[in-house]
Formats: sequence, C-alpha cells, structure tokens
Amino acid sequence: MKKFIEYIKRDRKIIALSLICGIIISAGISTKSYAERVSREISDSVIRFHVLADSDEEYDQQLKLKVRDSILELLYDGMENCKSRDEAEKYLASHSEDIKNTTEKVIAAEGYDYGVTVSLSEENYPVRYYGDTVFPAGEYLSLRVIIGSGEGHNWWCVMYPPLCLNGEGVEYKDSKMLKEVLSEDGYEVVVLSADNAVPEMKFKIVEWWTSLSE
Repeated sequence: MKKFIEYIKRDRKIIALSLICGIIISAGISTKSYAERVSREISDSVIRFHVLADSDEEYDQQLKLKVRDSILELLYDGMENCKSRDEAEKYLASHSEDIKNTTEKVIAAEGYDYGVTVSLSEENYPVRYYGDTVFPAGEYLSLRVIIGSGEGHNWWCVMYPPLCLNGEGVEYKDSKMLKEVLSEDGYEVVVLSADNAVPEMKFKIVEWWTSLSE
C-alpha cells in the first residue's frame, strides 16, 4: 500500500492527464454517437424536392418556378395522404412519368424545348432553411427534376412530410407535422425556437459530425 501511495504521488500528473484524456475520449465517442444517430434519423425520415434550372438567366429561373408550382399542384392530394416515408417514396416513384409529362407541358407552353430528367435518388444537400425549420447538411432521398442542363440556380424544399406543399403552390406549413416523423432529438435539431434561433448546440454537433463524414 505504501508503494502504491508513493507511485500515485510520484506520477499524479501522468495519472491526472490520463483521466482527462479518458474523459475527453468518452465525451467524443458519446457526441459522435449522438450526432451520427440524429443525422441518420433525420435523413431517413424525410424526402427532399430539388428543381434545377437550365441556367441563371431570368427566363430560365422563372420557368423553374412555374415547373415547381405545377409539380406541387400535381402531387398535392397524393402526398397529403401519405402516412409514412416509405409510402411517400412509392407514391413518387409510381408518378415519375406524370411528373415528367407535367414538366414537359409547362416547358412547351412557355415556348422552350428543354429535355427533362426526373429521378428519385440519394443527394447531398447543404444546410437549408424552410420557414421555421432548418435541416442539417447531409445525404437525403430526393425527388430531382432537372430542366435542360440543370446548371442554373436551383430550388429546394421538403416533399415529405409536405412542408412546402399546398393546393396553389409554395407555402411553408406548420412544422409541428415533423413531430409525427422525427424523434424528439431530431425535432429539436430541425425546428427553430419561437424567436427563430437555431438550437445551436445540438445543431452544431450534428453539423460537425456531418462535415467529418463527407
């Protein structure tokens, strides 16, 4: 016992440093686990919507918005009735041809002949704000509609749950619907507080993990 006490006194700095390192490592593992879980849970719970214009010319940007509005109107009733992400994914996949046809009609009506590509696939997104919500960067299942070359500024939203969907175009809906598809942690990360401040600590943790995963 005496030798043990002498060892502690002699090497107390090393022991203290080891304890501190152990605490830091444990905290890092816990933070990583939390961020990874919440980030994946958020991305697995929603479907994004992405419309890409042919160019940044004003006429192409206006065409992009007309295409967007027509697609939202087309999908309004069906998406409102989807009760899960799987159901929403199947609905969108089964209506991809309708989405393409609608887009082509809008383009033709405006006097253009751009090609159209419609896909439902994983896509990387930056941080995006929608009304009173903010979604961390990451990979999300996305309905993508590409007009022509798709090299112009684009438009993002959340297709499921339908945060920006109504019968007449774009209107950000009550974010409380996210409570039905996200965990408590996911909801606290995504939904802004009453004063529209990002839940900074939890959001930053998720963003930090996402940046390391890229």
